[in-house]
Amino acid sequence: MSRLTINGAACEVREGATILDALRTIGVEVPSACHDPRLTPFGGCRLCTVKVDGPPRYVAACTTVAADGMMIETHPPDVEDLRRELLRMMVRDYPAKAVRDFPDLEFHRYLRADMEVPGEVKSLRRPGPLPMSAADIYRTLTEWSRP
Repeated sequence: MSRLTINGAACEVREGATILDALRTIGVEVPSACHDPRLTPFGGCRLCTVKVDGPPRYVAACTTVAADGMMIETHPPDVEDLRRELLRMMVRDYPAKAVRDFPDLEFHRYLRADMEVPGEVKSLRRPGPLPMSAADIYRTLTEWSRP
């Protein structure tokens, strides 16, 4: 077992667990757009970024293995600012209609909460050649087709 301190509270997680696993075990929510428990974590969206002390650094919770003695902060102002900026870049070309049509999706809840996205938004422009869903499909097919 690894012993961690998350937001000032002590907890234990199994060896090899990620920080995201630890957070979910104790009920601490952080956003995650690219994480799918069926796939190998890759940290592409970075929305699950947390601050780890000693020396302080930012890490993706989904790809960082929890180590004994880690002190983790999940929602300090600098991390929240970073997440909001990452979310803004991510949704630049994202279809606002999807947010209206599927309001209960986890990603859409983050958009509404963190970016105050109204239901009438005409466009949330996102950079990159592939829509997020196509990138997710490609990643899933690629990983599942490995021998």
